[in-house]
Amino acid sequence: MKVEMSERVRTTLNTLNNGDRERVRTWLNYLERWEEDPFAKNHSVELNVDGQTVYLFQTSTDDRIFYKMDQARQTVFVLEITNRDMILSFGSLAGGG
Repeated sequence: MKVEMSERVRTTLNTLNNGDRERVRTWLNYLERWEEDPFAKNHSVELNVDGQTVYLFQTSTDDRIFYKMDQARQTVFVLEITNRDMILSFGSLAGGG
């Protein structure tokens, strides 16, 4: 599969230190090998976001990757890279008034 990244993801990668950047690139390589390596499939959750299917790849670290699939183009489009704590902090805000 071809992996394409949003501008936001490219910007995020550029702000990371070398170690963090390499770790994220390793996870992106798992998405690239989507069809051959079951790890990414088995650790992804399908979400419905505004009527569209988006996946959340829950890596074995705190990294979380949101992406969409285009099977016809054999492409994974990475929408966002974040971490578990950031997602949890937004979840606590959702209940606030």
